[in-house]
Amino acid sequence: VIGDGTEANPFNTIQKGVDTVAVGGTVKIMAGTYDYDEHFDGTHTNRIVISKRVILDGVGGVDGTHIVGKQVPGTEADGNIGCGPDAIRCIKISDATANDTIIKNLTLRNGGASTVNNTYGYGGAVCGASNARNPVWLVDCVVSNCAAVMGGALNGVSALRCKFIENRSTGYGAALRYCNAMHCLLYKNKKHDKPDLTSVRPTVANTYAVNCTLVVGFQTKTS
Repeated sequence: VIGDGTEANPFNTIQKGVDTVAVGGTVKIMAGTYDYDEHFDGTHTNRIVISKRVILDGVGGVDGTHIVGKQVPGTEADGNIGCGPDAIRCIKISDATANDTIIKNLTLRNGGASTVNNTYGYGGAVCGASNARNPVWLVDCVVSNCAAVMGGALNGVSALRCKFIENRSTGYGAALRYCNAMHCLLYKNKKHDKPDLTSVRPTVANTYAVNCTLVVGFQTKTS
């Protein structure tokens, strides 16, 4: 929390910026890898919890500004895809008053939806305030290697010009669930089954996808 939030003397955490900025204000995230700081929203543990309308803008772009969650250790052969009790999601929208939040120019990776106090962990990278197509916007972002029971990358969020790469779920929506997606690329997202990967579940579930490219996932079959 050291600093006053100026470019010359920035806050030490993104969360401090989110908590301090006025409604509708912009938090500029300096280039770097953010894989520390945990916040509990009452159900899940997250790197960042957003409870009001703000703009998060990665100054270093997707190549230079990464928000990294935490996944549960284990192997997929054991039915473990990374989500679970100790997982940490990248970003949580905790209240509908945060609708119209814009998250842009960031890479979100290695996030996992915790299943503590909630049978289903939704949205390994970003989860909206409800199981609806919330007007929370992810713009010009990359989301990779995130995991959840449903909506491996996003749940209840709208995405514009984003790339979703190698995200996974144990249930519906290997990449997206209850989302809007426009001009997005979804590549090698997969639904995991135990003991094999034979069940075909959709890459997107309950989602409106417009002008998107969906590339086949990792569906494999064991002999």
